[in-house]
Amino acid sequence: MQSLADWPVYCWIVAGILVSLVMPVVRQLAVPPPAGAHGIGTFLQRLWPTARPYVFMAVFSLMAALVILAGVRVKKLEVDSVWGAFLLGYFCDATIQKLKP
Repeated sequence: MQSLADWPVYCWIVAGILVSLVMPVVRQLAVPPPAGAHGIGTFLQRLWPTARPYVFMAVFSLMAALVILAGVRVKKLEVDSVWGAFLLGYFCDATIQKLKP
């Protein structure tokens, strides 16, 4: 099978990273709000404080995707499916999240 070009590989690595970043936010927002708090306003008030650390990490992770792609290309590894690129991004970012202080 032919290796994918750099641009699609980068996009799928980024997609894996974004899924890795969204999962903890969704998990934290899945906890029911305090009693009496209902509506979209309450959800939005909870969303930004929960997502803010992950937004900053996303910017760092986009740069990490370039490093991943460079490492793959330097080692002359072939990424022959979008799922392989997706998993590269997901697993790399999941590891970075575990290393944060």
